[in-house]
Amino acid sequence: MTSESKNSRFKIYLRKSLKWLGIVFLFLLIVSYLIFKSSYVQTFICKKIGNSLSKKTGTTITIREVDFRPFDTFVLKDLLILDHQKDTMIFTRDFYFEINDYNFKKLDFELDLVELNDALINIKTYKNEEQSNLIQFIGKLSKKDSLKKTKMPKITIEEIEFEKLSCKIWNENTPIKKNRIDFNHLELLEIDMEANNFSFKENSIKVNTKRLALKEKSGFEILGMSGELSINSNELILQYLEIETQETDINGDVRLSYESFNAFNNFYTDVTFDTYFEEAKISSKDIAYFVNPLKGLNQSITFQGNITGTTNQLNAKNL
Repeated sequence: MTSESKNSRFKIYLRKSLKWLGIVFLFLLIVSYLIFKSSYVQTFICKKIGNSLSKKTGTTITIREVDFRPFDTFVLKDLLILDHQKDTMIFTRDFYFEINDYNFKKLDFELDLVELNDALINIKTYKNEEQSNLIQFIGKLSKKDSLKKTKMPKITIEEIEFEKLSCKIWNENTPIKKNRIDFNHLELLEIDMEANNFSFKENSIKVNTKRLALKEKSGFEILGMSGELSINSNELILQYLEIETQETDINGDVRLSYESFNAFNNFYTDVTFDTYFEEAKISSKDIAYFVNPLKGLNQSITFQGNITGTTNQLNAKNL
């Protein structure tokens, strides 16, 4: 047998071997995916994840089903988180997220997409407690470094989509203020939002809101809102802000300064404005949801310029 004949037979054998290896690999990949898709495997994984997080945070976390879509997309069906008082803190029919990168040791998470559909978020501060259920939950997820300092998670999200979201923020330690926006007793309904470039780190939040619409239990309604938001414990900044309601149309930049979030309990006197508005139309009907003395005035003004100071002592420049 010549060397050329041997080489030819070897090449044929090699091609057949590679072909069958490829078929076997593909078969194993399909079988693995089908096994993962089985209800038994999903239930087992869901229980393990839920039990681990429940034990760590002192809450109850259940997930009916996990849908894994290779290679980085997950869908959690009927995600339910009960807080430390066994009341619903988070519930969503469908929770989609796409993972880009993560580091559990550093609590650093980078996501490409987060999408919530038909969801309820219930942020409650119980009687005689200083922190809300959500803050306590995040705190228990956090870690402490060698110096015993709390290490908060760092989260970045490229795209965010909310559809039919409801959010309740309730503080049982303060009385309810009726017929106005009460920052200690908010009920936000029918929230639809598209946003990008979200980041949460070092107790600050940044996000670029492309579209936001919502209603509040007081009757206040935002038909459309967009802008770049930055918020921390001392200031809230909205750049390139656009807000539209039934009576109001605003374009400009807004900065709110305060000593702490508790200042919103006395929004009228303790929150300081530093704003620039392009041509804007503001209705007293909308302002009255925040400042009760304006209720019933039913007037609108159109203006452009800078407005600074607290609500009870505003100053105008280049108006």
